[in-house]
Amino acid sequence: MLVSTLDRFQYRRGGDKVFMSNVSCLVIDEFDTFLDSGTEKDIRSLIEQFLGTSERQGVKKQLVLSTATVTSRMDGILKDYFSEDSDFKQLIEKKTHQNLSHLKHEFIQLADFDKVKPLKMLVKEFRAYASKNKTSAVIFCNSVQSARAIEHALAEEGEKTACLHGEIPPRMRQRNFERFKDRKADILVATDLASRGLDFPFVSHILNFDFPKSTSDYLHRAGRAGRAGREGYVLSLVRDKDEPIFAEMRTAHDNKEPLKIKGSAYSLKNKEHIIADRKRAGLPVSIGSTQASTQTKLGPGSKHVGSQLAPLEAPPESRTFKEFRDEKSSASLKLKKEKERVLRMPSKPRGPKQTFESARKQNARAAAAARYEQF
Repeated sequence: MLVSTLDRFQYRRGGDKVFMSNVSCLVIDEFDTFLDSGTEKDIRSLIEQFLGTSERQGVKKQLVLSTATVTSRMDGILKDYFSEDSDFKQLIEKKTHQNLSHLKHEFIQLADFDKVKPLKMLVKEFRAYASKNKTSAVIFCNSVQSARAIEHALAEEGEKTACLHGEIPPRMRQRNFERFKDRKADILVATDLASRGLDFPFVSHILNFDFPKSTSDYLHRAGRAGRAGREGYVLSLVRDKDEPIFAEMRTAHDNKEPLKIKGSAYSLKNKEHIIADRKRAGLPVSIGSTQASTQTKLGPGSKHVGSQLAPLEAPPESRTFKEFRDEKSSASLKLKKEKERVLRMPSKPRGPKQTFESARKQNARAAAAARYEQF
């Protein structure tokens, strides 16, 4: 059995260190998170490699896709690969996209701008509960700056905290994770980086200092508390700007309907390198967004917004990726040749009567003349 992250697995496959010919079962956990984080192309490649080996060898293989939410992007992959497969089964739990019923959800609507004081009151309530039940809490923020500020504010109150976000170096992030897991810290302050894949059975309280930017993020955050049917609480601070998502959740709860899952705000969290690479390559930044539905609402010349964090920029139609790459290579080659030409230029010898001061003045006059010619 091999357990691996997607990046490391792809790296080893590219180096001919891992082969899939003898693999009979492939499990992709957190399938929705992979698609949200901009790895749809890699996931498709992995599925094609796995299914391709079964066709060549005539071996029956099993593919299991595990996910907490079902999105339109996921439906597209299932339709492309399994629409005509009679053996494909899609099992969806009845309460999918609904708030977990064993958790108590509370929403505190704020009129004041300051959210730190209400948060400290919620922490005191958690303390009273934790002293009897020996549990921990996770505080979620929407930005790294917010997470840093809250951790500092709680540390000043004497709370034992740990922090988890994308700008913390990996080794320090691992130490913080171990501190919280070993119960040396009672409160974990984190961005949505900690809303998926982490299983802490001792977490009883989720405190949303910043209200999540999508219903999907709310469900994933809430899922960190009350694991395996345990008692749990989700307490959220809500402002006027959060009303659209809050109203959608309230309506779904009152009508006992599942939430409509859209693009997740997690899509571009800590994915700045993916955004930069795609922009440099002239490719669209459509990570976690529903591009087709959004473009129908925008007129010609409008700017498509892939998410609330980064815009989507369509590639120019006048050139292909190959042309873009060739242009970059040509510019780099020209710069290299210019540097070599400058290095080969012979230096002009200085006359015996020319002092350092006179040379400095001469260079200054030459620079001034060059600036004058530019204008």
